Amino acid sequence: TQPDSALSYYRRALALKPNNESVVSKVANLLLAAKDYDGVLALTEDYLALDPDNPTVAPTRRAARPCWGPRPPPSAGCMPQ
Repeated sequence: TQPDSALSYYRRALALKPNNESVVSKVANLLLAAKDYDGVLALTEDYLALDPDNPTVAPTRRAARPCWGPRPPPSAGCMPQ
């Protein structure tokens, strides 16, 4: 599918430039759309350790955080996995 293909290319770009804000943000958003909340958290953890208040990457991590784990509360508004 198209998102999987885009994700594959962006992952290659991340391998070359792991701290590229634009690529980290795009991959994180693709993972969030795929409901891969663990993937979003893992990807953004190292990046945000260097720039914790990044206005592009931090909101995506915050969007995934309440959805992390086996049973997010209904109030979190998470999509079912």
